[in-house]
Amino acid sequence: MTSIRPTRRALSAFAAVAIVVLAAASQAQAAFRQLPGGRIAIDLGANFTPSDRFSGYVDNTTKASFAVIELPAAAFDRLKTIPDSPEALANEGFTGTQKAELKGRDGNFVYLVGRQNTPAGEVTKFVLMFTQSDLTGLIVANVPQAAIDAGTYSREGIEAILANVAVRDKAANPNDVFRLSHLGPFREAFDDGGLTKAYNISGAKPSSGGNRLVMEPMLLVSASVHGDAIDVKAQANKAFMELGGMMERQIEDQREVTIASHKGYQIIGRATDVASGSAIALRLVVLSGEPFGYFMFLGSMPVAETEKMMPEIEKMIASFELAR
Repeated sequence: MTSIRPTRRALSAFAAVAIVVLAAASQAQAAFRQLPGGRIAIDLGANFTPSDRFSGYVDNTTKASFAVIELPAAAFDRLKTIPDSPEALANEGFTGTQKAELKGRDGNFVYLVGRQNTPAGEVTKFVLMFTQSDLTGLIVANVPQAAIDAGTYSREGIEAILANVAVRDKAANPNDVFRLSHLGPFREAFDDGGLTKAYNISGAKPSSGGNRLVMEPMLLVSASVHGDAIDVKAQANKAFMELGGMMERQIEDQREVTIASHKGYQIIGRATDVASGSAIALRLVVLSGEPFGYFMFLGSMPVAETEKMMPEIEKMIASFELAR
């Protein structure tokens, strides 16, 4: 099992940047994801993973899938006429599919629902064609009727996903495992291959020459995408007690949390920086990446800045999203 060591390695590389923070978000947040290089963001549950056979996501257990296609904005003028012609629908593979209402979605879009017999059985198709910003999106959800009959998926649930599909201003970095959609006054200061990122106010890169966590609020987000699922409570406590460059660690509060549908454990406390003797406010959260791996949020700030800056860090953590 992958241990907490990769995160400690990153911390020591930051000159004992024992940082932290967790947004005390006790409610599950949306988990929007973008395909590498793509701008369409879609909120899918943990059952769906990126497909290696088409542009989109698949649930390997039920074989339900979401194809995600991005086109130039001008393509929408052609797409929106397809439902008006049975021949055009058939040519696009949308047999037995017709226009339907999609509650909760605004803007320019066309929505289709229908059924299709395939060699693997009957499939219900949900098709969203829309334009937003300078892009046209085509989302095709194929859900085996068996999965609907079993209650694994429902029309209402699929339509709730499609109603909230959005276009981001920036394409997803192919290397990113996660992203924060809210940064507030913070700036990205470090990116280690998309797996570990550091954020602070100045944008200055943490280095072995100085401990920036005593100078300004910081947030470190780290991911392990391998190994078995972990005991989040045990790992959070272990990580808190092993934060480098710290002494006189005090746990003030600890509890279970859920962020972006991932269950985890949060520790709030304080510690003293060994080098400067400065008091540091700390929050640490470990989220399970079930069925494997984990995500860790380590944050810190001078105690005097807690009231002003902790709310911003909380918003950042609450905006955590899987990138793919």
